[in-house]
Amino acid sequence: MTKTELQTALATATNTDKRTAGVFLDTLSSLAYKEIKKNGEFVLPGFGKLVKQKRSLGLGSRESMEWRL
Repeated sequence: MTKTELQTALATATNTDKRTAGVFLDTLSSLAYKEIKKNGEFVLPGFGKLVKQKRSLGLGSRESMEWRL
């Protein structure tokens, strides 16, 4: 589902316009980003939890290529 499709579905379900649904989604993603950066996780009750994870560099990343040289 694309962002536009999600906006349309949300607008239809809440009897609002697409612009309001888009602002809601943008605000929600901004709040999630800030909360994850601050606490390492974002919980959306009844939906799920987003958790920040530390991952190692992939073999194709620029930093790992420089390390091998």
